[in-house]
Amino acid sequence: MKEVKIEIADKEYKVLIAETEEERAQGLGNVESMDDDEGMLFIMPEDQGQVVFNTEEMEFDIDLVFIDQDDEVYNVVLGKAHSSEPIISTPESEEGRTKYVLEVNANSGIQIGDELDFEEDIDEEEIDSIDDVKENYLDESSDEG
Repeated sequence: MKEVKIEIADKEYKVLIAETEEERAQGLGNVESMDDDEGMLFIMPEDQGQVVFNTEEMEFDIDLVFIDQDDEVYNVVLGKAHSSEPIISTPESEEGRTKYVLEVNANSGIQIGDELDFEEDIDEEEIDSIDDVKENYLDESSDEG
């Protein structure tokens, strides 16, 4: 998995980007713990409105941070470890879509209205790889239907 640095809520995180279908399905399910400056970033398909996550396989509580097409946090939900309850989130505006979902340790302090920024000195190769993840996800999704 690729790692990038992001900033949100005036805090910097090192996040892994789930690239393959297997990595997205696994998420943080095989991770026993994370440092407070670590997380995982899921890049959602272009037309994704409502998203559904679960924390059944999680070994620790996490914050699920839902980010819209303007790179702004529109929802933060506490995901309890081993919960079978689905976590469903939908942007408020009709034309809104979920662009990213960020998983970080619970009680992160991230709030609705916070903005996601990729590290300013991120190089072109990393930016291209994020676009590749989007394209690969869309390609894999269309193959499944």
